[in-house]
Amino acid sequence: MSNLTPEQTADTLKYLYRGGRIGKAKHLVGSMLNIKPIISMKDGIIVSLGQARTRQRVYKMIVDRIEETIGGSGKFKIAYVHAAAAEEAEKLKELVETRLSPAESLIAELSPALGVHTGPGTVGVCYYPMIE
Repeated sequence: MSNLTPEQTADTLKYLYRGGRIGKAKHLVGSMLNIKPIISMKDGIIVSLGQARTRQRVYKMIVDRIEETIGGSGKFKIAYVHAAAAEEAEKLKELVETRLSPAESLIAELSPALGVHTGPGTVGVCYYPMIE
């Protein structure tokens, strides 16, 4: 399933710093400005896709990216994932499904292997376009 696109945002940069995913300077500045990153995985490497100062703005950016990725067909499947943030996952789901209509969706806890690097409050999506 090479078309699977994961994207998530962490509530705090603390765990990304502790796990060695970001440097000390980025952690300090980002924490002072209350930055919420959007991260993904490409070819097995964690990459930054952007950032914003509020969760709502990050969620909007994620929805924009989903819409851009699925293109004209609009048919896709999606999973909303979270680490101790079920209410936030519901907010993201509502925002996505107000603009887009997934063929299938579910909400699940983020795996501990990923959650340990992003910490509690992490919310994200994994989605892929359906090819007919």
